[in-house]
Parts: sequence; C-alpha cells; structure tokens
Amino acid sequence: MQKAPSSKHHIDVLAGFLLTMSNPKAIIFYVALFPAFVDFQAITITDIFGIFMCATLAFGSVNLGYSYLFAKAKYFVSTSQRMRIFNKLAGSLLTTTGVAVAIRT
Repeated sequence: MQKAPSSKHHIDVLAGFLLTMSNPKAIIFYVALFPAFVDFQAITITDIFGIFMCATLAFGSVNLGYSYLFAKAKYFVSTSQRMRIFNKLAGSLLTTTGVAVAIRT
C-alpha cells in the first residue's frame, strides 16, 4: 500500500488567491472601470450575487485555462535540453517583439 505524498494544498490555494488578487488588471478594473457600470445606490443583493457569479466565471475560467496550460507545459521543460530550447525560443520571441516595437516607434 502506497502512502499519499504529503502536501500543503491550503498554502497553494492561498498563494493562488494572493496572486490573483494582486493582478494589476483586475485591480484597475474594479477600482476605475467597475463603478462606471454599476449604480451603487440602487444595487440589490441579487445584483451582487450576479456580479460575483459573472466575475467568477469570467476570471475563473481564464485562470483555470492558464493552470491547465502550465500543467501541460511541465512536460516541455522536464529536461535540461528542452529547457534550453524553450529559453532560446522565448528569448527570440522577446527580441523580435522588442525590435518590432522599436521599429514602430
């Protein structure tokens, strides 16, 4: 009988929560743009529940997609040779993007 590996899932969940809550795009949306769409004087508990559900579905599905992609990406960087190739591809992409931005400016 094999023993299950001991892990601290609550720490992982807390880290994910803090990472999501410190997302600058989300902060800007909720602080600057969100009040333009919602009349806080006339909001009801049903409206709040609907807003929470929509935000959870929208942001949660995107973050879930990221999690899936990164879990699958572990395969591509599992060896040092693959990691070296990945780093060269990433560096080339960043260099190309930088040159494109410099040319347009």
